[in-house]
Amino acid sequence: MKNPMTWCLLRAGGLLHRAGRWRLAGRAYAGALHRSPSDPVAAFRLGVVLHHAGDIAGARDAYSAALAAGTADRRSCLRRRARTHQLLGDRDARLADMETLLEDGVGDAEFLKGLADLYAQLDRVPEAIALLERPAAIEDPALKRRLAELKCSLGAWPEALLLYEALLEGPDVDGALLYDAALTAERIHTVPFHVDGDPEGAVFTATDPAARREAFDTGVELMRRVAEDPERVWGPYRLGRFFEAAGRGEEAAAAYQSACDRAEAADRSWSEHRMALWGFRRDYVSRTGEEADDRLALTVRPGPGRVALADIAGHCTVGVSNFGLAVAGFTFHGRERTVTLHVDGEPIVSAAVKSSGWRPEFQIAFKHPVVQTLGPTTVLTVTCGGVPLAMGDMADSVLLDNPRGTGEFARLRAEGQTVNKKGHWSPPAHATTDYEAGVVKAYGRFRDFLESEFGREAFLIYGTLLGCHRNGALIPGDDDFDIALVSRGDGPEEAKADSIAIMKSCLAHGFDVGVGFEGRPFNLRIDGYVIDVNPVWFHRGRAWAFNTHDLRPEHFAPARRAVLAGSEVYVPADPDAFLAENYGPDWRRPRSDFKYYRSKETLHTVRRTQLVLSEVRAIRAYAEALRRESPSAGTFYGWVERPGRAV
Repeated sequence: MKNPMTWCLLRAGGLLHRAGRWRLAGRAYAGALHRSPSDPVAAFRLGVVLHHAGDIAGARDAYSAALAAGTADRRSCLRRRARTHQLLGDRDARLADMETLLEDGVGDAEFLKGLADLYAQLDRVPEAIALLERPAAIEDPALKRRLAELKCSLGAWPEALLLYEALLEGPDVDGALLYDAALTAERIHTVPFHVDGDPEGAVFTATDPAARREAFDTGVELMRRVAEDPERVWGPYRLGRFFEAAGRGEEAAAAYQSACDRAEAADRSWSEHRMALWGFRRDYVSRTGEEADDRLALTVRPGPGRVALADIAGHCTVGVSNFGLAVAGFTFHGRERTVTLHVDGEPIVSAAVKSSGWRPEFQIAFKHPVVQTLGPTTVLTVTCGGVPLAMGDMADSVLLDNPRGTGEFARLRAEGQTVNKKGHWSPPAHATTDYEAGVVKAYGRFRDFLESEFGREAFLIYGTLLGCHRNGALIPGDDDFDIALVSRGDGPEEAKADSIAIMKSCLAHGFDVGVGFEGRPFNLRIDGYVIDVNPVWFHRGRAWAFNTHDLRPEHFAPARRAVLAGSEVYVPADPDAFLAENYGPDWRRPRSDFKYYRSKETLHTVRRTQLVLSEVRAIRAYAEALRRESPSAGTFYGWVERPGRAV
């Protein structure tokens, strides 16, 4: 029999609980638990209200107390505690609770998907697949779709395509399902091997050529269905990729033009970037304008040697794009985390593979200013830990034919030039000092203009601030000169309007102005130097720029003075706080593997500050009208691929 006071407190807590008075209910339940420490009901209810109130750690502890006291609703308590572990980032503890639930016979769709996703996050994809191949799971369409995705991540593309085809026979067919199925068929066609059989073994085997041809036909048909929807902007582009791979240039060019038309009609921040990419592909497959564009003269073909499946570390392809050479692929599970691109047998540039995924993927860029310095024919290979990657249809290399190449690559390397991780030339150490002095002088011109015209301060931020504050110099090989200003906008749309006003004033002052990738405002070209300007604005109690930061206005303004390249520069009011928040508490230790992470929610908010295509065109028209009236006005160059520092 319950203690009377415990009973009264539980009763009061229940009334407050139903009324949504979480904190008061929590006090009542905590009082009941204090009087009866082994009461599982009090502990469980306390966990529920603490969870509602946002005290996740407290809720976890309360659920643990309920389980220790022998709660009658063990499954519910375990599920709730697993959720608190998830919110607290304790994946191992969450896994332990979920595996206990699985042993107890829990097997609803939501639970199985959550456990499968957790296995995948923990790099245990075969276990995730085995879980969703259970008879109780395989009949659920949502779980079958997730199973297909996991099989793709493993490399079992033929099995994944069978699952997608079964789903396409059901009632819930949407564009995304068609698109995913088409991309799976494309993988079967472009990668000459796949995982076959038991996922625990995850052994790759060669794919039958007839199956690859059949997958191509399937992929084309599926992507045609995707492209029939005028709202699916990417559909025609992917259809063009199918046709280009098959050597059907006329059909590919028509598909790429359709993709460009849809990107223009969409009027989004990414429209200009995609139109440049897809327009290049259209011209490349049709060889339109080859006489005037050196990029269109480039071709890639397989090298003469072959590699065996047992002797490779992964797979990649090499293609010509609007910015240069694009190398993309994946490594096998358990391999080293870095791949290296070799030019004529010499290791030139390395890239980290993604930190997650059973087949971690990678990309290496070789920009056109570098490609132009290669000779007429260049041998390209890719290795991982000294082991080759198969290229295309199991070639050991690809040959880049570059009839207009200057052949200066070896000389520039001998002079100390290096190819950086972005695929640009980086000058030797002795030239860095000249660049540093020049770009700081250019920054000073904008800093003085901004202070005079707007009463605001232009201060260093991101990698430029890191180099200045930590080393007293720019980070070697860093091509970006990042600065910031505090925006007058108090939301994403208001920050965009403020940026546009400053951009127009810069044009009138004679600065050349552009936008960053996908319309991100904004950058300047002053005295031949490119400067990235990051407006910092405050929204929902946080600072926002390229990323979101748990910082306040007082961390940024008023700016402090510092010295870089012998000249005065501005830095945020609290540079240590910014660097610790952005790079972590060990920001003083150089790291070559640092990468930004931005959540979907962050990206959604940041994209609201980006200029859409019509806004970019409006500023271009404004700049052209301004130059007609005053030839000294600046030029608006929109978004262009960076040339890197001069070699």
